[in-house]
Amino acid sequence: MRNLTQWLTVFAVPLGTIAGCQPAVDQAKVDLCRALSDHDQAVAALQRLQGNATVGQLKDAQKAVEKATQRVSEAAEKYQKAEIREVKDSYQQLQRKINSIPDKATLVQAQQSIQPDVQNLKAALQRARTQVECP
Repeated sequence: MRNLTQWLTVFAVPLGTIAGCQPAVDQAKVDLCRALSDHDQAVAALQRLQGNATVGQLKDAQKAVEKATQRVSEAAEKYQKAEIREVKDSYQQLQRKINSIPDKATLVQAQQSIQPDVQNLKAALQRARTQVECP
C-alpha cells in the first residue's frame, strides 16, 4: 500500500497538474481564434467602404484594423503555438500603404492602391487560422 501511495504522489500529482493546465491553453486558443475572426471582420469593413466615403473614414477603418492586429498579437502571446509574424508584417505593409495615400486622393484611388495589401493580409489571417486550427 505504501508503494501505491508513493507511486500516486510521484506520478498522479504531476499528471493532474499537467491536466490542470489544459483549460488555460484551450482558452488561449479560443481567445486567439476570436481575435483572428474579429481581425478579419475589421479588414472586411475596410473593404466595404464605398466610393462616397472619405479618406478620413478609410483612416478610421485602418485604426480599427490596427486595434484588431494588436489584439491578435496579445492573444498569440498567450497561445504560444501560434506564429503570427506574417499577419503583423502584412498589416504593417497595409499601414504603410494607407499612410502614403495623398489627402487629395479619392477613395476609389485609395482602395485600388491598397487592394493587393488587403488581400495579402486576408491570406495571412487565413493561414494563421489554419495553423492554429480555429473552427
